[in-house]
Amino acid sequence: MTVRPTEDKTARSIQEFVTFRDSGNKTVRDLAQVIGLLVSLLPGILYGKLHYRNLQFYKIDSRGNFNSSVTLSCYSVEDLNWWMSNLPAAYMPISQSEPNMCISTDASSIGWGAYCATTGPKVGGGWSPSDSSLHINVLELLAILMGLTSLCSHLENKHIKIMCDNSTAVSYINAMGGTHSVKCNI
Repeated sequence: MTVRPTEDKTARSIQEFVTFRDSGNKTVRDLAQVIGLLVSLLPGILYGKLHYRNLQFYKIDSRGNFNSSVTLSCYSVEDLNWWMSNLPAAYMPISQSEPNMCISTDASSIGWGAYCATTGPKVGGGWSPSDSSLHINVLELLAILMGLTSLCSHLENKHIKIMCDNSTAVSYINAMGGTHSVKCNI
């Protein structure tokens, strides 16, 4: 069972994205309207949240000056292109299946560790001097990334449950990113 946008809304949305992307005179107000359209589509788009943060950061950086002009970065254009190519077949499952595996992760300023409760291996390591100075929220997210890379790089299309004791990391994972910290969007 899935939810998806109607064909009409999909076609109108893609046209709006093309018009915005290709227009020479873009304002922050135009950007805000496109972001609003993207947000209205999110309930029916799996992974859609991963592909609009770059646009959100532009809007936030405008500091409320909606009449100022905006030039899209290559990352923002990539996000819009993702939406235009994926929207016709996009969907959102109504419920998630049970996880195929469970990984516990932890981090400190010294290093990181991960453990797969399903298969048993433990992995971990120390941070480089530059990494060890990062905020603990970023380190916790890096520990999750390193754990997934080490323990699950051979897997595809699997549901993996992450056990983490850092509420910011959990929030960023569940929301597929955020706008409070650019560094937490690793």
